[in-house]
Amino acid sequence: MLIQSALAAVRDVKISAKSDQHHSRENLSASRSLMESIEASSEHQLPATLYFICNPYLHLEERRFMLRVSVITRGSDLLFKFRLADMEQAQEEMAEEFTDSLVADMAKRVGDPATSIANEVDMYIGTFDVR
Repeated sequence: MLIQSALAAVRDVKISAKSDQHHSRENLSASRSLMESIEASSEHQLPATLYFICNPYLHLEERRFMLRVSVITRGSDLLFKFRLADMEQAQEEMAEEFTDSLVADMAKRVGDPATSIANEVDMYIGTFDVR
């Protein structure tokens, strides 16, 4: 789908709401049910995914991220939510690429002895939160 078609679909969205209620009373019981359905549609096809290409961090390779598009309705308000697909896998790949970059940089800066040092030093990549 071209970006022009996706933008046209996002700009022209129709919200349809339907509500059904059912009440019944008997001698010793009563029941009541309510069902609502809300549908967002467009004359154009709404995009299900978007692709975002960027360099996530300095000195890392360019990556292509897939974003899932969700339409959220709250009454008459309309929200588009974009969720990153396979985020954990992308984080793992970036961490491995960063580790390889560190090992290669250590080997370049110190020389041949660093190659053995770089392979023996355990490197951990993650997050740290002080509370």
